[in-house]
Amino acid sequence: MADGFLSPEGEFFEKNEKEDFHSMTARRILGPDYSDTDPVSELIRRGYLSLIEFRAPGGLKSIQPDLDYVIGKRSGMLTDAQKEWLELHQDWLTRHQQYTINMDENGIFKDYELNDVKMYLVCDVCPLRDTRKLWCDGRNIKEPDDCGACDKIVPEPLKHRQR
Repeated sequence: MADGFLSPEGEFFEKNEKEDFHSMTARRILGPDYSDTDPVSELIRRGYLSLIEFRAPGGLKSIQPDLDYVIGKRSGMLTDAQKEWLELHQDWLTRHQQYTINMDENGIFKDYELNDVKMYLVCDVCPLRDTRKLWCDGRNIKEPDDCGACDKIVPEPLKHRQR
């Protein structure tokens, strides 16, 4: 799975079993001369993508895949090498990382669509899946009713309801 940093040149640096925190991986990439307190932000400033999975220390897979994400420089642009790596390694990304890329409207991914993952996995069994997908894709302006199958996607007017 993708837990680490993707360089502008398309080289992926995975967080290894000795690195409990992403900042440790970032420091490894930046080298021993880097001494600032925020190595992750420094990599993002340099055009790296940060692919985050919530793994237990030493773990090999995400323990909370619904929180995994991908971030990059807000005003940056993806390089061709990064796009190529993302397309070739889609199966390394958790569904929520793919969702984060595809649903970005203001950041580095705003003009990029990796695939058609725009809904949570649980939505695949939702009775309103087709209607909800049209709404998520912006092809239907009428918001679908709350299906009640999960609490992942709740239309804005219904967020106040407790389940």
